[in-house]
Amino acid sequence: MPATPPARRAALPPWLGPAYGAAYFGTTIVTQVFSAWIIYAYSPAPEQGLTVHLPMAKVGLALGIGRVVDALADPLVGVWSDNTRSPWGRRLPFVAAGAPLLALTFALLWQPPVAGSSDNNFYYLAVMSSAMLFFFTVAVAPYLALLPELARSPQDRVGLAAWQAAYTIIGAAVAVIGAGGLIERWGFPAMGRVMAAITLVSFLITIVGV
Repeated sequence: MPATPPARRAALPPWLGPAYGAAYFGTTIVTQVFSAWIIYAYSPAPEQGLTVHLPMAKVGLALGIGRVVDALADPLVGVWSDNTRSPWGRRLPFVAAGAPLLALTFALLWQPPVAGSSDNNFYYLAVMSSAMLFFFTVAVAPYLALLPELARSPQDRVGLAAWQAAYTIIGAAVAVIGAGGLIERWGFPAMGRVMAAITLVSFLITIVGV
């Protein structure tokens, strides 16, 4: 009697790859814009003729505090997500809760409360960068953990990762070209709001599509 061939798993829906990868567009924008512009926003070179909100050393200290919060958040969010049970699964509730707060804190990050140099700007940058990096972890770490749970085969994993890579390239281009143009034309606060809105939309596409 011939052996019964193993059942073939159904292919992923064609829209799932673009929908899942969309959040990586916003993820790339946040990481690229934050790393490229945050120091310049708070401590530009004196010859630029822009407002200096903080000395460079204090900017570094404030961002260092944010990175400590980020490092502590990674294992906490990972364990919390792994042990979550909901009708949406383990990951999407975190993405849905974290994405709006990530967009909000990212937008606020570029709006220091004092126009000149002030310790209040230091406290603000420390708190807002910590909050932004925390909510980045809340939204992005579970999002990334979705990939192996959605993929049904090695081919599916490659396909989903390919969509992430495509969105990364587009997001990097938007971050590099778009952010600079917005800053030059309307300033850092406007740039933060526009990029935050784009980021939120990209995550909503993933939340709805997945």
